[in-house]
Order: sequence, then structure tokens, then C-alpha cells
Amino acid sequence: MAVDDSDEENTNRAMPDARRDSEKLRKSLNGVQVFFIIVSTVIGTGVFSGNGSTLAVAGPLGLLLNVVGVGLVAVCVGETVSELVQLWTVPNAVYYYIKQFVDTEAAWVVTGLYWYANAAVFAVQMLGAAKLVQFWDLTAIWPPFIFYLVVPFLLLSLNLAGISVYGWAEIIFGTLKSVLILGVTCTLYDISTKNGYAGPEGRKHPPAGKGNILGTPIQYNFYNAKVPLFLVTLPPPPFGLPSSATALTLSALHARSYGIPQVAYSYIGIESAVVAAFESKDAQAVARPSQYVHWFIFVLYFLCTLGIALTVRWDDTHLTLPLAGLSHPKSNSPTIIAIAKDPRLGATPLPGFVNGCLIMSIISSAGASLYLAGRTLFGLAYSVPLQGRNLASKAFGGLRGVWEKTGVPAKALLVTMLAFFWLPWLSEAPQGKGVAVEDALKVLGLTASMSCIITWAFLCLAFIRYHIWAKKWENSLTGDGPDLSQYDRSSKKYADRIKGISVAFQPWIATTGFLGCVIVSISASAPWWAHPARAQDVLAATPWEWYCGLP
Repeated sequence: MAVDDSDEENTNRAMPDARRDSEKLRKSLNGVQVFFIIVSTVIGTGVFSGNGSTLAVAGPLGLLLNVVGVGLVAVCVGETVSELVQLWTVPNAVYYYIKQFVDTEAAWVVTGLYWYANAAVFAVQMLGAAKLVQFWDLTAIWPPFIFYLVVPFLLLSLNLAGISVYGWAEIIFGTLKSVLILGVTCTLYDISTKNGYAGPEGRKHPPAGKGNILGTPIQYNFYNAKVPLFLVTLPPPPFGLPSSATALTLSALHARSYGIPQVAYSYIGIESAVVAAFESKDAQAVARPSQYVHWFIFVLYFLCTLGIALTVRWDDTHLTLPLAGLSHPKSNSPTIIAIAKDPRLGATPLPGFVNGCLIMSIISSAGASLYLAGRTLFGLAYSVPLQGRNLASKAFGGLRGVWEKTGVPAKALLVTMLAFFWLPWLSEAPQGKGVAVEDALKVLGLTASMSCIITWAFLCLAFIRYHIWAKKWENSLTGDGPDLSQYDRSSKKYADRIKGISVAFQPWIATTGFLGCVIVSISASAPWWAHPARAQDVLAATPWEWYCGLP
């Protein structure tokens, strides 16, 4: 699907200042590289670890419903982004889409939030990688030094090596992570079949005389599901947490709402094509990956989540207790919990190997976050007018330009990496300040994740506004003057240029994505729907904190 010269000229006319001075970025990404950049951005540890808290609060049925429901919202966002990047392959696309079709001020705010989301997540991921090392019960001081200092500069170096080198690196990491999910999923299915009850009554009921709690995870999770159709009773918290909490009865909708934001955060990065598109070789290199990558990730996530629901009991204390309070395995990841507690696999090196793979996964995802944030900051710098030389223009003016040797925005990447470089070091605060530090880390992590959800919503809104504009001026697009029929969604030229399985269903796809983002934002407040909350609770509350009635 090549774009001819006239299409390119009309695209520049539609986005008059979109390509200003940014042509120095080298367009060398092929379709496979774009595909795996998106895969590496999305797949961190969310599907492996983040689903644990959702399983503990919403139960297995709630977890599966959330993964499917939120996953379809992410697919809608991905489909919408795919059509946008095929229409306009521009630098700083988040800013220009929102500026052209929503509002200039909103474009500044949302693009700033998108930079903040990826820059802060980069630092939070370094903290997460260091915490995963606790699996081996190490007391050495090297993990903070490695993950808070060495790894960030290694990832910066990889980004500075050039977009082609970075793209090939992400092919390797993305392939490894995809294989990891498939391998872990197959292992979980094997565990479920080996440990499932296979008595004369099949699997319709728990073993006679043993009761529900002593049954296998399949029997315990599904034959006595924690979340029925209408009501769910949450028992007192497990040993080691405040005993003041008592059993609570909530609507199933309320209980499942807790897991919606957590599941949504695991899909963050699905919109990455808006950044990678401009550095692709041609329209074909971004069209195909942007059409299919979100479906690929959705299927992987669902299969892995189903394996978790079949092998890990929802009341397993490893899902919720702090790592310091856990015996083997020292992990909150339901995938590692299932493998470590399996009689056949628990004594093998497999749990440690999977934990090491999770560290690789989160480091790769952090590198992708740095790539997205660096390109976003670079685009913002070119969007600030230099007239007047005010404070903003002076600050952003220094971030313009690329490193001639590799064609990457070196200054923007360095500033992005250093912006939250201090964040992981807060976790090493002296004892007694840990609660405040933990609150600060949660606030930054949650607000960064919600900033990306806001970006999703505005990208969908931009497409909806574009569709309204195209319908309103449909006759003018094909009349006298410049040929703009490529923007007429009902024209043959548009159909020949824009590919995708859901093009015919727009703008309903974008509308679904927008409404889904609104639901995710509302669900983020679920922890205090029936519980008084402090300001820091509103910003950083987790389902388990509310459930345990923590002060």
C-alpha cells in the first residue's frame, strides 16, 4: 500500500507544520521492527504479575471478564490509531491529531501527559526490576546499583545507537517475550491438567468429603467462584495483615471494578504506532503492524490469564502480602506462584528462570518507554514557537535537533532519562520514612498509567471529530480545488489507501474505545466508593489497601 507523491503532498497540506525540521529523524524501520517495538512496549510484567491483585479481589471470573473487556477496549484504540497513522504519518502525532481535530490547548496538555506517562513509567519499571530480584532472597546492595544506575544508561545507549539498531534489538526482545508468554501459558495448562480432579464424577464437583477449600484451584475458583452473578463476600484478610478488617459484601460489579484499571495498565503501549510510524520506511511498514499487533497481544494475554485462573487460587496469600512477609516463592506473580507450588516443577530451576525472564521483559519495556518519551519530548520542542524567546521557548529550544551520527534526538532522550532518575532511589529511604515514600511511588505510578489512558481517550476523540468533519465536508473534499478525496471515508481512494478489518465499523470502534477509557477512569475510583479516603488514597489507593481497611 504505497502512498504516491500526490498523497504525500496533500498530507503535508493537511498538516502544514507537522514535518517542520523533523525530517532529520531517519526513516528506516521496517514492518517487523514496528510490530515488535509495539509488542515490547506493551509486554512488561503486567500479564505475569499485575493480574494477581485482580484475581485476589475480583476472583477468577472477574479477572477473565476484565481481561476480555479491557482487552477489547485496547483493540478499539489500536484499530483507531492504525487508521490515523495510515492517514497522517507525522512526527509528534499525538499532538497534531489532537490539535487538528480537538483543541490546541488540549493537545499541549495530553502530549505533556503522554511524555510524563512514559518517562515516569521508565523509572517505575527500574524499581520493579530491582524488586523481582528479591525472589532469590538476596541481601546484597548490587540490585539498586545495577537497576537504578547501570541499566538506565545502557538503555539510553541502545536508544542513541540509531533507530535501525534499536528496531533490531526490539525484534529480539519482542520475540523472546512472545515466546515467554506462550511457554508460560503452556506450562500453566499442563499444571492444571495434572492437578485437576479426575474422579468418577469428572470435574463437575469437588472431591467428596474434602470440601471446597481443599479442592484444586480449578474446583475452588470455578465450582465455588468468588464472584457470583450478583454478590461477592470478601472474607477477612489473610494472616499478616491488619485483623481489624471484617468480611464485606459488595455487588459483583463493584468487586470487578477494582481490577479494571490494573488490567488496563497492562495494555499500555498499544498506541505506540503513533510514535513509531514517522520513522518507518514507508506507509506499508506501519500499516500492516498497526492493524494486527493489538489482536496478537489480546490473544496472548487472554490465553495466559486463563492459565492463571486455572492454576492459582484466588485466596493465595502470595498474591497480596508484601514480598518480605512471604516464604518460598518470594513473588506476587501468579505465574511463578503456580509453577513454584507444583509438586513436579517447584523444585526445579524453572521458577527462578521465569523470574529472570520477567526481569528481561520489564527492562525491554523500559527501553521502549524511553524511546516513546524521548520522541514525544523532541516533538514538543519543535511545536514550541521561538518567537519572543520566552521561558518555554528557551527551555524547549535546547532540545531541538538530532545527533547527526545516528539521527536520534539525543538531548531529548537524555533529559527524559534524567527526569525521574531519582525516583527509584526513594525506595532506599531510611526506615521510618517508608510509608511516605511508598505513597509517593504509588502516586507517580498510578498517575502515569492514567495519563496514558487519557491519551487513548483523546486519540479516539480526535478520530471521531475527524469523521464528523469528513462527513460534513464530504462534497467539498471531492469538488473543485485540491484533490482531498483520500480523506473522504466513503471514497474509493480512501478504501484503496487505508487498510484494516474494522474500517467499515468506524467511528463506532473509536466511540467504543473512548467510552471504554471513560469507564477505566471511573473504575480507578472504586477503592473509595464505599470507604472514606485521604487525598493520597484517591491518588494511589490499591484494591487490597481498601479491602484491608489500612489507615
